[in-house]
Amino acid sequence: MSEIKLNLFFMLSAALFFSTSLYGNSARRLVEEGNQAYHRMDYDPAAELYSKALEADSKATEALFNKANALYRKGDLEGAADAWQQAAVQTRNRDLAARAKYNFGNARFGQGMDQKDKDPQQAIQHLGEGVDAWRQVLDLQPNNKNAAHNIELAKRTIQQIQEQVEKQQQAQQQQQQQKEDLKEKLNQLKQQQENLAQENQQQQQSSQPNTEDLQNKQSQLNEQTRQTLDQMQQMQNQAAQQDSPSNQQSNLEQSIDQMQQAIENQQKAGEDLQKQDLPQAHQSQQQAAEQIQKAIEALNQQSPQSLQQDQNQQQGQNPQESDQQNQEQQPSEQQQEQPKDQQAQPQEETDASQATADQIIKNEGKMKELRKIYIRSQQPVEKDW
Repeated sequence: MSEIKLNLFFMLSAALFFSTSLYGNSARRLVEEGNQAYHRMDYDPAAELYSKALEADSKATEALFNKANALYRKGDLEGAADAWQQAAVQTRNRDLAARAKYNFGNARFGQGMDQKDKDPQQAIQHLGEGVDAWRQVLDLQPNNKNAAHNIELAKRTIQQIQEQVEKQQQAQQQQQQQKEDLKEKLNQLKQQQENLAQENQQQQQSSQPNTEDLQNKQSQLNEQTRQTLDQMQQMQNQAAQQDSPSNQQSNLEQSIDQMQQAIENQQKAGEDLQKQDLPQAHQSQQQAAEQIQKAIEALNQQSPQSLQQDQNQQQGQNPQESDQQNQEQQPSEQQQEQPKDQQAQPQEETDASQATADQIIKNEGKMKELRKIYIRSQQPVEKDW
């Protein structure tokens, strides 16, 4: 199929631009100036000129379509989507309506891909809106293969995001369960250490203290504490590999630090018991119990981000979650159009216009690259103002 450079809206014959409207000539002049700015890649002034053309003639839906293109080129996907949506509703030209809906779908896809890293639920919503738009294109143009391709692509992307969210939720649930089990184990260790400290006091009041029994019990508790610390360090490694939130890793790291100090005091208590220095051993045992308590408290800490997510969930909002990278997908964008005046397009623009949507996705997140791509076009849209 031959590639045709996008002629947006303006076949500059006098007959086409003559209008009974008082502002017809003014609107035409502003659109021509907007096109010139667009060709220079001056998208801000181009969008402003198209807006002025709409002020001069509110029925100039082609100018609204052009404005959407300029907004898209400068990275304002939301503004472009709104303008394309308005153009699709206001125009009576079925071809222009189909193009506007197609491009609206592309903008929503772009927004979805941009947001999937920070808010997968919002990304899914935008991708779904893109699917709806492309289905409407098929209602107007049943043979539009690119719209059909984009629908399948967006549906696969939605499924992949959903699957990744489910995996992350499962991983978070598993981590939360491990955290609860760990806290229960730490509470047991703290209680055992407090019991040994109390037993130490009782032995101090005895005329014949049984330091050997105390020493054996302390030695066994020390071993249990070391095993628990090993488990915590394994959890820390898993959290780093799974790219868990930094606040969770920080809490676990603080808890590990406290447990290492607790082990040092337990070892000192064992040495003091071996020397039959019960008062000094009692002090070390108390310190060890206090540090285990601090380890528990570190695990219970919540960051401001976690508190905000809890509030969002209570208010019915979706917390932000991370997602997977998707480096092979992008909708076909052959209908994203470029304004054209009566002058021929430069050769370099014609070459650049061959870029496809699948190439754009490989540079996902790089909006500067996205804005540089000139996409394939269709026949010019004519409008008798």
